[in-house]
Amino acid sequence: MTTAALIAEKISVRFGGVRALNDVSLALEAGKVYGMIGPNGSGKTTLLNVLSGVVKPTEGHIRIAGEVPRAFTPEACFHSGISRTFQLIRLVEQLTVWENVAAGVDHAAGARKELPALVDGAIERLGLRQYAKMKVGLLPYGLRRRVEIARAIARTPHVLLLDEPMAGMNNDERKDVARSVKSVVSKDMAMLVVEHNVPLLVDLCDELIVLNFGEVIARGAPNETAALDVVRTAYLGEGHASTA
Repeated sequence: MTTAALIAEKISVRFGGVRALNDVSLALEAGKVYGMIGPNGSGKTTLLNVLSGVVKPTEGHIRIAGEVPRAFTPEACFHSGISRTFQLIRLVEQLTVWENVAAGVDHAAGARKELPALVDGAIERLGLRQYAKMKVGLLPYGLRRRVEIARAIARTPHVLLLDEPMAGMNNDERKDVARSVKSVVSKDMAMLVVEHNVPLLVDLCDELIVLNFGEVIARGAPNETAALDVVRTAYLGEGHASTA
C-alpha cells in the first residue's frame, strides 16, 4: 500500500487582488520523485512556499505524514517533516561543509547524539566526504548546490522540496546534481522538484505536474504529460501571455 507523505487540498493564495494559486490539490507518495514545471508566474514557488510554511494559504490545508501542522509557519512545517532548498543558495560561506549540513538538523536535546551520524550520512550520500572540512565559500557552484541538498536531507524528512536545484549550471553540472538528487530518494520520502530544464526533469521524475496561471493544468507520466498540447501552449505562450 502506498503512503501519502504529503497531501495538499484545495490550496488557494491571493496577494491583494491577484490570485497566485487557485484550488490546487496534490498527493505526494513516499518513494517517488515529482517534477513541477510551468511558465514564469505560474505559481510554482508560491506553492513550495505554502508547503514549507513560508506563505499561509488563503484557503485550503496540508497534511504531512497524515498530520496537519500545528501552524502555517516554516518552523511548524520543518518539525512536521518538510525540508526544502531555494532558488538562491542559502549557505554560510564562512562555515565548513559539515557545519552547514549540521545546521539543517533539529538540534533539540533528543537529536544531539544523532547529529554526527545524520550529518556524515548526508555528506556521504551527496559525495561530499572529501570536502567536509572545507569552507563552503571555496567550493564551485555545483558543489555548493550539493551541500544545500545534503543539508535538506540530513534530518531525514518526509518531504523534500527542491526549488530549481540546477539553475545557473552548465550541462555537466546539471547532470551531476541530477544524479545526486536521484540518489537521495528513499522509500520513506517524497520529493518535489521545480525545474525549468524540462528534458532533464522528465528523465528525473516519476510524475510530472504542470502549473499555469496558478492552476494544475496537467499531471501524469513525464514524457506523455510534457508532450500534451495544453502544456506546449502554456510554455510557448500561444494564445495567452504568462506573467513574470
